Amino acid sequence: KFSTSWLLLFGAAFCGISAGLFWSSEGSVFVIYPAPEERGKYLSAWAVGKNLGPALGGAINLGINAKRIQGGSVDSNTYIVFAVLMCVGCGIAFLLPSPEKVERKDGSKVKVAPPVPVWDAIKAYWRSLTEKRILLLLPLFFFSFFYYAYMSAYLTRTFNVRSRAFSSLVSPMGGVLSSYLASLVLDSKRLKVRTKSTFLFFVLLFLQIGLWVWLLVIHYVYNNEYSHLDWSHNKFAIFYIPNILFFFNSYTGQSLFYWTVSNFSTELNELTRYVSIIRSIESMGMYRPF
Repeated sequence: KFSTSWLLLFGAAFCGISAGLFWSSEGSVFVIYPAPEERGKYLSAWAVGKNLGPALGGAINLGINAKRIQGGSVDSNTYIVFAVLMCVGCGIAFLLPSPEKVERKDGSKVKVAPPVPVWDAIKAYWRSLTEKRILLLLPLFFFSFFYYAYMSAYLTRTFNVRSRAFSSLVSPMGGVLSSYLASLVLDSKRLKVRTKSTFLFFVLLFLQIGLWVWLLVIHYVYNNEYSHLDWSHNKFAIFYIPNILFFFNSYTGQSLFYWTVSNFSTELNELTRYVSIIRSIESMGMYRPF
């Protein structure tokens, strides 16, 4: 709007650097702090929190843009509200206790490893990255948010402004639901560890294949016939439901991936490395399609 492209690019780059540090930290907290038998529940709570934030943003987005039935971008005031909320949210980080002060329900403490030199940490990260079990999981990490670029372009082209604002409110609910259901499976005491992971893996596999087939059918049957659809259109659901299901699928994967690596070790530094690997490969899978 004000021809300040340099600020947008700088902000995007700075956000990427700072977000990487935040993502590694938040993942480590929710993997390390809970007791093993409660990790599914806490990972679910983490995913619910990650989706309630976008849902709140979606409600604001919808409230500001509910009357914009044309295509194009949202009202610029939307970004001002989001920027203010994010600045206020920075202070919440200071409420998080350090690992040394955490005590679980059973009275056990979080195992805290002593700090290591930077070069030793880099070598340890490489060893973790090249473990056979991690290498086998890398494709799953990579494709967990691979859909994001495609769906961003798909939503922009297919729906009008207020329909996309509606989507930003409703789609995160798919992540909330899937995280809750995944926690029921992962914390079940009646199922073996292998059974839990195998079941959720096949849920991910079949739903992922089904969703891409759905989008291919939409593409070839309708041949880009529809654009800037409003939520009142009779074919809105056919075009929109895949977006919710992608959220459902990706956050099922999130719960499964973090739960899986949490069983690889009980040592804080090592678990932090595993979480960092997940986050970095996820980010790579997200930006490559763009």
